[in-house]
Amino acid sequence: MGRPLDKILCEGKFYRYVVACMHNCPNPHYCREFWHFFDAVGKTPAEYYNEDGIGERAMRRVVFDCDRCGKRDVEEMFGLYNTGGEAAEFHLTPEERGQRVEKLGYATPDVPAVSYVILAELEKVRGWQHYCGKCFQAVVDAAGRILNLTPRKVGGGKKKPAPRPAPPEGEAAEPGKSAPGEGGAESSGAGKPFEESRDKAPASRKAPGREPAAPARRAPLPPDVPVSRSKGRGTQPRPVESPKPVEKTPPAEEPAPQPERRRPGRPRKVPPTNSKVLPLKS
Repeated sequence: MGRPLDKILCEGKFYRYVVACMHNCPNPHYCREFWHFFDAVGKTPAEYYNEDGIGERAMRRVVFDCDRCGKRDVEEMFGLYNTGGEAAEFHLTPEERGQRVEKLGYATPDVPAVSYVILAELEKVRGWQHYCGKCFQAVVDAAGRILNLTPRKVGGGKKKPAPRPAPPEGEAAEPGKSAPGEGGAESSGAGKPFEESRDKAPASRKAPGREPAAPARRAPLPPDVPVSRSKGRGTQPRPVESPKPVEKTPPAEEPAPQPERRRPGRPRKVPPTNSKVLPLKS
């Protein structure tokens, strides 16, 4: 038995209602999946269309296309009417209009009134009757901008701050002890010698039952060993070695200039001259 909600995989790409394919298929002979469906049902398209009340009325109730953007098979239709039809008896009541607009974040009654006036004018000028959710929201947002209203966030709210974890029992603040930075220069030990501030460190930093160890002392060197007095942190005293005498090497003798050697049997080339000697006049 056929139902208005039967779907086929149109051209192997996406699912569409069979009744919608009957009215909106761009292919004059329909697709292969369309005829496979009727072969499986064992009925012709006309028999399927007229059986059990499946027809234009059922198609208008189940399947709608957006008149503004052309989207096919709109799941939820928006407009001046409900899914029953375009007659006056199927017009939405003011309460139903307000509920649809309130879902988009506008709670004032002015926005639904202006929005549905725009929809009525679009039906007269363009003939648009059915809208998808995105196009309907565009109309409602336009009415909100005209009235200088901003939609509120639907389904959202301010997040509550997470509670801060309580400090462990061992690290609890001692009574009478100020937090770091509250006591000024006195609490931080600024302007005092290092030894004094170290001795007056808080009790929480010192290990209980332990005294600070004395610094280790080095054994003194024999008096006959000289010690270097180089400055710098971390240097160790070390013996100074006596400088070694530097041996001077005599300067190397320069070689005598050698006479120019020529190959025997070849005369020396003299550049030719083009000047002519003129006789002297007496």
